[in-house]
Amino acid sequence: MSAATNQLFLSVAVLSIALTPLLLSVAPRLAAVVAGRAAGPADHGAGHEPRRDHVVLVGFGVCGRNVARVLRGLGVQYVVLELNPVTIRRLRGEGHAVLFGDACRPEVLESADIATARAFVVTMTDPIVVRQMVDNARRLNAKAEIVVRTRFLSEIDELRRLGADYVVPEEFETALELVARVMERYGATPEAIVQEKRQMRSEGYGPLRGDPPPSP
Repeated sequence: MSAATNQLFLSVAVLSIALTPLLLSVAPRLAAVVAGRAAGPADHGAGHEPRRDHVVLVGFGVCGRNVARVLRGLGVQYVVLELNPVTIRRLRGEGHAVLFGDACRPEVLESADIATARAFVVTMTDPIVVRQMVDNARRLNAKAEIVVRTRFLSEIDELRRLGADYVVPEEFETALELVARVMERYGATPEAIVQEKRQMRSEGYGPLRGDPPPSP
């Protein structure tokens, strides 16, 4: 590398380092502009009638989309919290109620009227992020039903401690479906299969986790 090239490289590196804090501070606003509206208090519903008995839904992957589909079919009001500008634009075009914002932040949850929500559903699986969301949501609404998804068995107890009412572990639900198929193959009735699933879930997946059976 020549001296001139080396100097140019150093200059660009120093400039990028200097600009990083500024870019990080304006990134949410820039992303919101791309999504079609500016971020800020007005972005999150200022002036609207507060929502009540609705569902605050975080994340809109395959899982979140199916939750929204069922809620829409039942006529239940919901609002999606999303950070991806492309996803936001698409969802608004499809008629979904969507707010731009990080659901880890209390002010974003407040903008979605978490205090008057009936349920808070998190379809993301990042353990650190989900913990923070659950903790903040429970602090802002002591009565909402909090339902979260997790990939890690070790997260179940901690998420419950933070306020989650129902933790759906992917591995255990897969195991339940396998059990159901085996039961079906050996002649179990649909009612018996449903009862087995219900029992497993009511026990916090204890048998699947290897917990000792309760004392008689």
